[in-house]
This record gives sequence, structure tokens and C-alpha cells, in this order.
Amino acid sequence: MMKNRKTDKKRLILTVLLTAGISVMLLLLAVLSAAGWKYYKISSSEEKVQTLDKSPAVPGEVTLGENFALKVKYRVPWGTQETENAFLTVPENMLVTSPPYFRTLQYSWGYRTVEGIYPLQAFADGKSGKGVIIARFRNKNNVESTLEEKIPEITVLPLKVTAGDLLTEGKIVAEKTFSLIPYIAIILVIVLVIAGLVFFLFRRKGGAAARLIPPWEQAVNAIGLLLQKVRAGDTKVEQSIAELSDIVRAYMEQRFSIRAEHQTSDEFFFALNSKKDILTPLQQEFLRKFIRSADLVKFARLAADITLVEDAAYQAEELVRETIPAEEEKKEKTEKKGVKEK
Repeated sequence: MMKNRKTDKKRLILTVLLTAGISVMLLLLAVLSAAGWKYYKISSSEEKVQTLDKSPAVPGEVTLGENFALKVKYRVPWGTQETENAFLTVPENMLVTSPPYFRTLQYSWGYRTVEGIYPLQAFADGKSGKGVIIARFRNKNNVESTLEEKIPEITVLPLKVTAGDLLTEGKIVAEKTFSLIPYIAIILVIVLVIAGLVFFLFRRKGGAAARLIPPWEQAVNAIGLLLQKVRAGDTKVEQSIAELSDIVRAYMEQRFSIRAEHQTSDEFFFALNSKKDILTPLQQEFLRKFIRSADLVKFARLAADITLVEDAAYQAEELVRETIPAEEEKKEKTEKKGVKEK
């Protein structure tokens, strides 16, 4: 009798477990079937992507030369994928630093939230101009969604004094070439940038005297324009190293009263050594290696690519930032305090 009771109890437990397992499997199958049907229904429909933000997420203010990103959130139906032909019509004082990309933030029933990221860099101070972000999505039935968002106005602030170590030496490779065109182009670019900023400030202040553009801002502007020309294919990558060297030499001449542009490298370094305590030993070492590497343009035919040019440009810009006079920061704070008191 006792044995039969134990057997019946085991059968009952087994029946309960089996029933529960089948119920869970049926429930899971029902959920998967519902999800599959939802996916098929939405992916086969003509429902399009929607923008979740009223306008792209942008920083209110950025510093000259700063890298930042515009961000837009999209509500994307299941089965719809972002395409690779998203692009920006950037404001006049901005440039694109890398291709736009997308990332999925979360999933919901029938949809997913996707964030589009559009990297930029500011190379001229003042208010940004007009710009547009265009993103495209497509489902399996080739139904395309094209979304266009206007870029809000962004304020680009002038350079401020920052602390930090100079970046380490980068790889600089160049090709043998000599032409007066790069030198003339650099001078024209600097003149046009200065003239444009003077005109803009004069118009904005209703005829007031324009702010004198210091040499470090001129150098950063010129580096930004050079990078823009290289990325747009308007100048040869191999020649850009020589142009970058000319920008650095021009900056050193204006900043430290060193005859740099029309001197040989040895003459330049001799003049630099005669000016004591203007550069740290690390900065002197970087500048020496940078100028020596740029001289390869005149003596070697070596391959160069845009990545090496960008690396050299970023380090040259960091050298400019590190050599801004400390009193400039104090002067800016005093001027801002005077404006507030008025």
C-alpha cells in the first residue's frame, strides 16, 4: 500500500512538471509567434522612420578647434535599417571629422530607438551659419525614409589657455617637391581669414573697431582650413605637410619674433636657441623633429596618406595651444568682468 502511494506521488509530481513545461513552451511559442508576426507586418508595411527630437542635440558653445558631435534620435520600425549615405551640409565655420554613424539605444514592441551621431570640428570663432543633417533609412521592400533636420546656431569661442603635456611625436612622411604656390596659398588663406573675421566683427558691432586676431588664432584657423582642403581633395596630401610646416614657421615668427619663414632649418633652430625660455625642452624637441620631418618634402619621395597628415596637424595645433601666453587668459577674464560691471 505504501509503495503504491509513493508511486502515485511521483506520477503527480511528474505530471505537474510536465504540464508546467508544456505551458511555458506554449507561452514562449505564442510570444515568438506574435513577435514574428509583428516583425513581418511592420517590415512589410510602408511605415517610415520618425525623428524623436524637435531639433538635433548640439552644445550651446564650443571652443575653437574643439571636436564635438551633433546627435539625433530616430524611431525606426523593425526591419528598417539605416543606410550609409547619411551626410551633412555643415556651417561655414565647421568641418566633418569622420563619417556619420548610428547606434541602437533600446528596443520596444515593433520599434527601436536609434541615435545618429555626426562628428564635427570648429575652425573659426563666432556664430555658426546654416547647416542641415540628412539621414536615410530603407526596409526590405525598398521603402526609403529621408529625414532632414536643420542644425541650430552654435557659438564658437576663441582659444583659451589650457594646461597639459605636448603630444608625443607623430609619423610625418612627405614627398620631394618645390613650388611657390603653397606659400602663396597659405598667405592668401591667412589674409582671407583675417579679412573675413574683421568684416564680420565690424558688421556685427555696427562699425565698431574689430578685435585684432592674435597669431595663435590665425594659426589654428589656417590648420583647420588646410585639413578641410586635404579632406575635400583640393590639395595633394604630400604637399600638405610642407604647407603645415609653413603655418608653424609663420606662427613662431609672429609669436616669438623669430625670422622663420625664409630661413633654413639650421638657421631657424639657431634663432630659436637664442631665445631662451620661450619653449619647454619637450616642445623644443617636438618642433625640431617636426621641422626635420617636413624637410623631407625637399629631399625624399615618400608616400603619405591623410591619416599621417591629420596626426601631424593635430600635434601642430597642440603646440600652438601650449604656447599661448598665460597673460592672455588673465586679460580675457578682466575684459569679461568689465563687461558684466557695465
